[in-house]
Amino acid sequence: MNEIEFTNDSVVLREEVEVFGERDEEELPVEYDERDEFEVEIDTGGYVSLDALVDVEHTADGNIKSLTLRFDRLPSIQATARRRTATANGDLPPVPDVDTTGIEVQARRRFYERLRNSSESQPAEIRKLIYEHQELEREEFDRLIDEELGYAPDGGGTNMSLVVLESVTGEIERRGRGDNQTIVWTG
Repeated sequence: MNEIEFTNDSVVLREEVEVFGERDEEELPVEYDERDEFEVEIDTGGYVSLDALVDVEHTADGNIKSLTLRFDRLPSIQATARRRTATANGDLPPVPDVDTTGIEVQARRRFYERLRNSSESQPAEIRKLIYEHQELEREEFDRLIDEELGYAPDGGGTNMSLVVLESVTGEIERRGRGDNQTIVWTG
């Protein structure tokens, strides 16, 4: 995310994106009464001058027209926004029963059995993480896998756990590709 603008009507989230090699700007206006539906993560890497961070636009009569938080001016700032999802209510549901004779790929069968047999296995811990968050952008998923669980985000075990949760138990969906992927608990 490059900036957040506060106008009279809404909070506008803006991000520069590259689409087919061309730079474009995406805008997401959020009405003030809907702002509880969104979360913003801002990592400044330390202290930041308010003068460098905040643009104030005035009307002709000197009133404030809008305030804009400009993250693109300070390379040390990392900012992301996402729509909140419902948090998981209650306990993690039991792992669905699947006939393992129908799982043709040996590694998938092995990971499914680890998921079923141990709540402390890698696939079980990844399943619990996704359930608790309900929806994760791939960047956030990778960060949590590394920092909270201690697994390599691009490791074979992480990827096989996702494959099992998606194609064997059918409890998650992966929407998008690469860094633009969102992992969603579908139960």
